[in-house]
Amino acid sequence: MAFNLTSELARHLPETIAVFDAAMQCVSLIQTQHSPMEWLHRAAGDLFTPANVVAAAIQQAQGGAMVDVECQRVGAATWYALSFAPLPNGMVIVSARDVTERKQRDDAVARSHQELTNTLTAHSNKAREASEQLALKVKELERRTREIGLMSEMVSLLQACVDVKEAYPLLARYMGKLFPSSSGMIAIIRESRNVAEVEVTWGVGSEFNLPVFAPNECWGLRSGRAHNSTDLPICSHLSGTSDLGEGCWCIPMVASGETLGVVNVRLAVKLDDAQRQLLTAVTEQIALALANLKLRKALNELSIRDPLTGLFNRRYMEESIGRELARAHRSGERVGFLMIDTDFFKKFNDTYGHEVGDAVLRELGAMFKTNLREHDIPCRYAGDEWLMILVGKEISPESATRRAEELRVLATRIRVQSGGQMVGQITLSIGVALFPDHGEDKDAILRAADRALYQAKDAGRNQVSLAVAESVALMEAAEKRLELAATDGASDETVAA
Repeated sequence: MAFNLTSELARHLPETIAVFDAAMQCVSLIQTQHSPMEWLHRAAGDLFTPANVVAAAIQQAQGGAMVDVECQRVGAATWYALSFAPLPNGMVIVSARDVTERKQRDDAVARSHQELTNTLTAHSNKAREASEQLALKVKELERRTREIGLMSEMVSLLQACVDVKEAYPLLARYMGKLFPSSSGMIAIIRESRNVAEVEVTWGVGSEFNLPVFAPNECWGLRSGRAHNSTDLPICSHLSGTSDLGEGCWCIPMVASGETLGVVNVRLAVKLDDAQRQLLTAVTEQIALALANLKLRKALNELSIRDPLTGLFNRRYMEESIGRELARAHRSGERVGFLMIDTDFFKKFNDTYGHEVGDAVLRELGAMFKTNLREHDIPCRYAGDEWLMILVGKEISPESATRRAEELRVLATRIRVQSGGQMVGQITLSIGVALFPDHGEDKDAILRAADRALYQAKDAGRNQVSLAVAESVALMEAAEKRLELAATDGASDETVAA
């Protein structure tokens, strides 16, 4: 048969070229063999199915990728090869080529192959049965191998997580892989033990769970064992859903005798015994991993927190100063330092005893934590001295001094009782220094803050004093001259000797 260039070109060229905007609406047609009204101002998901495949392809193209997919036209038996390419401003150009004939040929080949298989199978039922049994066993073995591999990957990654916030996205990803036709959630019981909150979701329709619920609303948590809500009774936290699929399991997460939460899985197909065992094993591994992360967090908190006040300890303070100064060097921002001394603290211990002194420190620690911003770093410096590290673009001498004054006033409102009577008023003397205004390194900054603190104490206590850059510079220069003079004197004595 003679080669026809025109027909070959027509066969390979797209029949439609369209442009979709950032909202996935068709806004322009460059070429089409159909009525423009079939395309213009219609969403991609209304034109082709599966809609989620088309949406994902457009999103990838909006991210700069070239994407090719095959989809069926909505409401028709026509199949198209769709090619997506990025355009500026989040727009995407799509070329559509009819591949229905090829799909039909593929289906015909598949049917022919099936007919041949059926013919061969009819001649040997025994061989067919043996082959089917072998295929099932191989498939089951492959599935179990895949599941074990995925669970091993998940456990390995969970062990490498720093905290539960890193673990939650991994759990969502691997639960979707281990149970492909499922949707579900993982809820964690809070420290109060009266609330469970959903932290992980996966799959389509995972919103059938209430985001927050009481533990006794879940039959799995209430009974301490796996519960299937497709059999009565239905868990109350599943209220509002009429389709629980072929199984809606709630498996409590228990580690070291403590119930951490619940894994809820809704399935489109029934679980066989092996898959149910897998679900139980996965839940156990998740519970162990979350318990380890919880323990690791507690140990880390013990290593960086002062046990009496709950503020950061001296070790963490030193690390934070180095980290924040390095960050400020790069960003050109200021860092504020509030050196705080509890006025006449020794009198509290001497007059009322150390228990009252500890109560004063605890109340001050609670006040600092409550009234500083989340990214500020409140530290117990030593004894009754504190260091507050203020970070952020808005830090200035005025804002740091204002914050110090607010803390000073709040301290005077603290009330501590001893023997049913209020002890004396708590007051603070505060020295304020900023990087780089009052020093270029940690030692210089802390010296400046300490000098400012003593200025506040010398002026009568219960007040805030801001370090003066000029006096700091003069004093540091004087100290360097004294050190240099001492070094030169020592050298002269060595030469004279």
